[in-house]
Amino acid sequence: MVDDSDLNILTALGRDPLGTVQNIGRSTGMTSATVSIRLKKLRQTGALFSVSAQLSYPTLGLEPVVAFIEVPFKSLSKLEALFDRHPYTRYRVRCVGYYNGLYGLFAVPEGALPVLRDFLDELRGGVITDYRLDTPTNGWTYSEVDYNLYDMSKDQWSFDWATWEASLETVNMAAPLPKLPISLLRRLDVKDLRILEQLTIDARRKGKRIAADIGITPYHFTRRMQFLNDNRVIDSYRVIVDKGVSRLVTTFMFLCHCNPDETERFAAAFAALSFQSTFIPTHQGFFVQASIPPLDLPILGSILQQRCDKVESLWSDYRSSMRYYFWPGAYRDGSWDDSREFMVDKVIGGAN
Repeated sequence: MVDDSDLNILTALGRDPLGTVQNIGRSTGMTSATVSIRLKKLRQTGALFSVSAQLSYPTLGLEPVVAFIEVPFKSLSKLEALFDRHPYTRYRVRCVGYYNGLYGLFAVPEGALPVLRDFLDELRGGVITDYRLDTPTNGWTYSEVDYNLYDMSKDQWSFDWATWEASLETVNMAAPLPKLPISLLRRLDVKDLRILEQLTIDARRKGKRIAADIGITPYHFTRRMQFLNDNRVIDSYRVIVDKGVSRLVTTFMFLCHCNPDETERFAAAFAALSFQSTFIPTHQGFFVQASIPPLDLPILGSILQQRCDKVESLWSDYRSSMRYYFWPGAYRDGSWDDSREFMVDKVIGGAN
């Protein structure tokens, strides 16, 4: 069971995911010892899973793809098992709404989108009924939770949606969405990829421990981390928290069709949202996944409807969600394996 002090720590962690216990202590008014004890307890109880690095896939020669898959209920478990086997799956969760089935995120080798389509086409008519794929047009934006807005005694949130909506009119349009970065894969090696793997598992581990696990010196780790950060190979660091920490939060997803100006306005607004969200610009407008109180859904939905040409909404069952750590095993001889045998045949054949 978490208390207000735990929520203050999680809020501080969201603002500075790699912050030292000393810095977190200063921002929460607690001693370093208290912060350390509480962080350890949050991990042991499962309230705090980890702090995970969110990678900029294009810098790694990978193309992110969001997938919405219509799946008969009886086939959900089989499809999830196939996602588990696929080498380029990054995330999956069951969803209900405009699409009934599974939402997934892939990061496939550049140019391998047709092979991913082959994989899903092989499943059509048997495991799945239909699917839709979208690819991002620009860089992503993220926001984290401000638990200071959560009143544990009343079990309710207080977020000023009117002010948030008004911010859409005052967004600085002189700051356009970031362009997708170019690939740096030729400047990376397997040890760099293994560093990234460890950072997606737990970015708060001490660098010297990660270096020891990989088999490099702490100096080499520090030097490579500077290169990875300077070149924005890491997009962000996310605090992965059990949604049960605050009972009044549900993850909703919105596929919004709108013009590029509205996409930019919403990107800036969602970056300032006081709930955890992931905002992905697409060719039609944008896709956003946000964890908000269910009672606030009509408010956000109305704001989106007023400014977008079309809004497709879903909610997801976080209990069924699965995150996959970055996996260097698909990297061979200086490139990612994009063969049909690797991405389709072995995945489907091995599941039979």
